[in-house]
Amino acid sequence: GLTNVKRFEGGLLTLTHLTLDDFRLTGADESYSEGLVDHLRSVEGTAVAGLVRDLLPNGAASKRKVSLRATDDRIDVSRIARAQGGGGHRQAAGFSTVLPWDELVAFLRGEVQRQPQEVVAQGLGHELVDLVAHLPRHAADDGPRRRVGRRAALGERQRVQEGLDQAD
Repeated sequence: GLTNVKRFEGGLLTLTHLTLDDFRLTGADESYSEGLVDHLRSVEGTAVAGLVRDLLPNGAASKRKVSLRATDDRIDVSRIARAQGGGGHRQAAGFSTVLPWDELVAFLRGEVQRQPQEVVAQGLGHELVDLVAHLPRHAADDGPRRRVGRRAALGERQRVQEGLDQAD
């Protein structure tokens, strides 16, 4: 399993793949691979460790079992697993798939890229709402202009809130 380790997204995603041939050649049982994903978590810079195991063919399409582990709070692996019909919790999750290897890797890479960007965008959105909410209190007391400034700030706060509501 360690000979197949690949790193993606500057090392944020550390992934390995165990094929049916790997199990046949070593005589290993599938259960022997359970701890491998936890070893991948210890690779420096890894945010998500993934172990992909080929399962015995069931019909026309061969299935893969994907085990995901997060090393910290940057990525919620349960969201990744749920997007493919699986489950788990924030730091340990999994799913089964018939996706070809290249498509599976592209999906995982996309998720690892997207989640941190969403967190930053959400944080910036909340900061904007806070900033706009405080604008009227800091407006200069210059008579009629102040009222116009306050109305403009309230209108801006409403537009930001509507944008956040649409994003949810």
